[in-house]
Amino acid sequence: MSDRIDQRRGPLRVYVAGPIGPADEGRRGRVEVAARAGYELLQHGFAPFVPHLWAWTIQCSMADALPYDDWSALDALAYEAWIDYGLTWVATCHAVLRLPGHSPGADREVQHARDLGILVFGSVEEVIRYSRLDRIRCFKRR
Repeated sequence: MSDRIDQRRGPLRVYVAGPIGPADEGRRGRVEVAARAGYELLQHGFAPFVPHLWAWTIQCSMADALPYDDWSALDALAYEAWIDYGLTWVATCHAVLRLPGHSPGADREVQHARDLGILVFGSVEEVIRYSRLDRIRCFKRR
């Protein structure tokens, strides 16, 4: 992919890559950071994909069977299966937003994006700034 984004398939799809991390008390906060970034992108007319929310949805759907912060059901799905899932979605996006924080999985998603020539940004502001410079089509705001 060149520096310019092919928009024939609609608005800019942005994969949000960042730490989900171990099943500890900080996981909910990491999911919330990713959700906020995705929501901000959505507000600016982008089409974000936030894998953290998919993982959170699975946990919440199992709330009756699991203690609140027990992610063992998610962790039972092999780590590499989660990585493969993410890499598949990265390949469908125009850009990746890499959130701060330690995450070997997010680092692999970023490397995959770079290998495919997909743009990688370090903040929501960078995505917005680039879209204005390159006149990227976004969803129309009401």
